[in-house]
Amino acid sequence: AVADVQAVQAAVAAVQDPLMAAGLWGHCAVVHNANGSSQACVAALQQQQRWAQQAGHAEMLAGALGSLSGQYTTLGDNEGAIRAAQDAATLHRRMRADHTAVVTELNLALALVGASRLRDAMALLLAARRYLQPSAGDSDTPLVVADLLAEIWLRAGCPQRALDELAAQPPGGMNLARQVNRLALQAQAEQMLG
Repeated sequence: AVADVQAVQAAVAAVQDPLMAAGLWGHCAVVHNANGSSQACVAALQQQQRWAQQAGHAEMLAGALGSLSGQYTTLGDNEGAIRAAQDAATLHRRMRADHTAVVTELNLALALVGASRLRDAMALLLAARRYLQPSAGDSDTPLVVADLLAEIWLRAGCPQRALDELAAQPPGGMNLARQVNRLALQAQAEQMLG
């Protein structure tokens, strides 16, 4: 699929209809992301952002910005991730898509943790927890929030608070990656406690 998308990118670049171009660049980004090509994915998402903005399509623009935030975090560009996530969350709130804004703010919190802005990240995560608790259902999003809060407590030198955070969320129903991540956080906290 990567070779195929690379072969058609010249044709995609020639598309002048803003909405169509934005959608096509978004599809190219998906292919590059699936292949683990972060730089190519970012380039495609930047094109999607440009065309979605030109088309005035706020939903597609917010999606591109949210995806860019995650990619920037992967590449270690915390400031780029912060800007993109803030812009995406602002757009989602303008569209009254509050749930999507809160989920986007989890990307923002992750970028803030990476930039050592722990207080800002914690404030976002606590607000996300309050918003998500009544409607969480089977979602693992509250577990993501708890894991990020535990990481903040570890970075702040408070291993017992990290363990308390991990204990506060029931482990049932977690996927394997989440289970292993939690074990790593728990091991770090236990090591810090001695």
